[in-house]
Amino acid sequence: MAPFEYRLPIMLKWHVLFMQVGTFPFDKQSCRLLILSLAFESRFMTMNGSTYQLGPSQMHGNGEWDVTGIETASSVSRDVEIFGFYIYVKRVPNYYVYVIALPCFILTMLSIIGMFWTPNHKEEQLVKLSIGLTSLVSMTLLLDMLSTAIPKTAAFPLLGIYVKTYYWDCSCSKIHVAEYDGCSSVGKQDDSSWCCSGDLCNSGILPDAEEKPKTQ
Repeated sequence: MAPFEYRLPIMLKWHVLFMQVGTFPFDKQSCRLLILSLAFESRFMTMNGSTYQLGPSQMHGNGEWDVTGIETASSVSRDVEIFGFYIYVKRVPNYYVYVIALPCFILTMLSIIGMFWTPNHKEEQLVKLSIGLTSLVSMTLLLDMLSTAIPKTAAFPLLGIYVKTYYWDCSCSKIHVAEYDGCSSVGKQDDSSWCCSGDLCNSGILPDAEEKPKTQ
């Protein structure tokens, strides 16, 4: 058989990766790179491939992802042979842990300790409420950073649940401080009115309830 040359068009198709971000930023993803021929059926051609063993220096990503493995597989669908490379990657969570998760934990713990470290007096009420409001504003900035970093998918990520939980704890602590001060203020007003009544009784302006009427 004489050798011949036959040119075929090549089509490059973009593949959309459906990411599972339920455990973000500790998630793992798999990327598929499928190769097939639209000109020949599986009975006329066979496709195969292999990957050689990569060293640790070659199995690296782009700083955010680490390549954990590469596999190959082939299948036949409707008389068309499909050969694919499967690339498994794992996200590096260092940025999200040190920039979002750890500051959120420190802010929440410091604000709660600052609000409940000393007894709740009226003189310290404004200071404690300012601590809680400052923590909420700081965590709002962290939520804004988180919203720009996580993928917009239907599943709410693990890091988002973590930050929202601490945000809710800080909000509940601030509300508890405000309600406790209101109750203590009412108690103080009742005590002061009782003391004033006692002073008036002792001064003779108001009659003493326990004093018996004199008999002539």
